Amino acid sequence: MVLEVRNVYGEIERHDTKICCICGKEKHIHEFGLRSGCKEDFLHTKQNRRNECSECKKELNRQTRIAKKKAGKCPVNHVCPICERNRLNYVVTITDGKRIMFGY
Repeated sequence: MVLEVRNVYGEIERHDTKICCICGKEKHIHEFGLRSGCKEDFLHTKQNRRNECSECKKELNRQTRIAKKKAGKCPVNHVCPICERNRLNYVVTITDGKRIMFGY
């Protein structure tokens, strides 16, 4: 999307925009944070911007902090109800020459 704005001189300026996946508002691409690991050549493209705007991301981070504070730390003897492993049981797999650890 392209946003057209008239500046103080009456000239039309074109700005790239993106729609936030959370609030649904169309905003300038600079209101979206950069993805981690993005290429320097593509800093100003939509593809290297996050899908949520900075305001929504800030609110998500705040809610996450509150939830983590309420939940507290995981006990040492905790067993995952899904995989039925505790933090001492790790599964190591090798994929494409890279070592991947699954666990806590």
